[in-house]
Amino acid sequence: MKRTTAALLLVLALSARASADPVMAPNDPFASPVSVNACNLEYADENRPTSRISAVAIQFTNESARVADLINFRVAINGQTSLIRDVGTFTPGIEITHKFKAGTDQFTLPVLLQQFGGRPPVTCRVESIHFADGTAWQPGSAGGSPAASGGALSVLPLRLAFDGPAAGARLVYVTSATPASYSIRTNCDRIARLVAVASSARDAVYRVTPLGSGFCAATIVDAGGNAAMIPIVVK
Repeated sequence: MKRTTAALLLVLALSARASADPVMAPNDPFASPVSVNACNLEYADENRPTSRISAVAIQFTNESARVADLINFRVAINGQTSLIRDVGTFTPGIEITHKFKAGTDQFTLPVLLQQFGGRPPVTCRVESIHFADGTAWQPGSAGGSPAASGGALSVLPLRLAFDGPAAGARLVYVTSATPASYSIRTNCDRIARLVAVASSARDAVYRVTPLGSGFCAATIVDAGGNAAMIPIVVK
């Protein structure tokens, strides 16, 4: 099992009670191929209820028949969402527990939350998965579908469609077979805005916000010149 890297963005609020409520994958063909078995917060001092959060621990299993190499987890802490990106080799049928700690190169924790009246509830669910065979999964898809690819570069989803300029923002996940930095070329100035929200040595996440009706495309390029294009439609 390779050592994994991850990126985490947290914006947290306080809560008066503690909870650990993992979200399990439902038993249907559109369920996530990776199940979350446990989701917990860890603290600098477990014996002190006012101790700050030091880590997020997620226990999960790849229930599919394929090796996964990128899993994006959506984490909600006291109702505030965050993103954890876990990169590695995730073999089918193996239960894995990863702890994403503050103050390391694995992710950044911009707010060191102090708990004054208890400990907040936390839930974890799978946001998307990339497999070693080049396919990918995201909510609403059955099994795995090809990810947009430009050689060593893969992008998920294949395209973005918004119901209108007031629709909520969506996330785009980029991964490269080798360590890379990314740049974006777009013709989306008045149609959509792309902002980088997380990154690690091989991966990046971009938030796409619709601005106005129209069609455009975003091309993501890595340092090796590999490129992948994502069509964007705003109704």
